[in-house]
Amino acid sequence: MTEIKKALCCEDSVTIDIVSQNVPKDSFILYTEQKEVIDNLSDEDAGKLFKGIFEYALGNEPEFNNLLKLVFIPIRQQLERNAKKYSEIREKRRIAGAKGGKQKIANQANANFAKQSQANQAVNVHDNDNVYLSKDKYKENNNTNSQKEKFKKPTMEEIKNYCLERKNSINPSQFFDYYESKGWLIGKTPMKDWKAAIRTWEQNQIKNKNAKDTQDQTGDFDYDNTPYRAF
Repeated sequence: MTEIKKALCCEDSVTIDIVSQNVPKDSFILYTEQKEVIDNLSDEDAGKLFKGIFEYALGNEPEFNNLLKLVFIPIRQQLERNAKKYSEIREKRRIAGAKGGKQKIANQANANFAKQSQANQAVNVHDNDNVYLSKDKYKENNNTNSQKEKFKKPTMEEIKNYCLERKNSINPSQFFDYYESKGWLIGKTPMKDWKAAIRTWEQNQIKNKNAKDTQDQTGDFDYDNTPYRAF
């Protein structure tokens, strides 16, 4: 209880100074990590808290009971950090504009701000004064986690082991030589998954099991389109 009283005392002593220095903004950021605390409040207290947050964002001192003062402390601290970072970004933009390099520095500032916001799972209250990622940085961030592994040509041993695992009758040498001669293309499309290609050959074997001999006069097969049959 003593610690709580000390916290409230300290909070009361600094709130007026903070509010007096707080510049009203048209938007602010809340984080999903704060939801756990708010969920433990009554609907009435939660409503008072949110009204107080808006008052604080507008530069006014919110009126809270002792419980809400404690809950508001980490929220206020985060709002202050965001406001400071936002001010730094605007200052960098101003300097960049004066030096004629506005776009380069602004993009760097935007990227740093967006990285912090994404790490904290930010929920933005948007307006025209918000900071946004540049188009190139947005694509770069979106594509980083979605890129697939580059195709790696399998070795004969890998093909053999996979065929043994699948217990099929595909000839590993025939499979390797065929796609080696094709440049590991399926039709005109680069192969993405050689194991999937082996499974396709298996399916073609099943389809061709009771079919007539489809070999043409040259003795060659179109393995991409014709069901494969082991000889």
